[in-house]
Amino acid sequence: SLSLEAFLYDWAITACSINEMPVYEYAPTRVKQSVTGSGRSKKDQVASMVNILLPGCEIKSEDESDALAVAICHTIFANSKIHQMNLRK
Repeated sequence: SLSLEAFLYDWAITACSINEMPVYEYAPTRVKQSVTGSGRSKKDQVASMVNILLPGCEIKSEDESDALAVAICHTIFANSKIHQMNLRK
C-alpha cells in the first residue's frame, strides 16, 4: 500500500506537471556538498553552515534547516553551467 508521504509526493509532482512547473530533485549528498563542501556532512554540520550562510534567519527545527539547505543547493545549481546545458537538451 502507498504511504501518505509517497501519496503526497506523487500528488505534488502531478500538480506541478499539470501546471507545467519545473520540478527539481537533489540527492542528500549533493545538498550537503553544496552547503558544507562535503557530501558526508552530518545534519548538525549542515545546520551550522545554513546559520552561517543565512545570518539573521531564525531556524527553529531540523526540517527548516533541511529545507533551507535544499534552497541553497538549488540556488547554486540553478546558476551553474551544468544546469544551463541540461535545459538546452
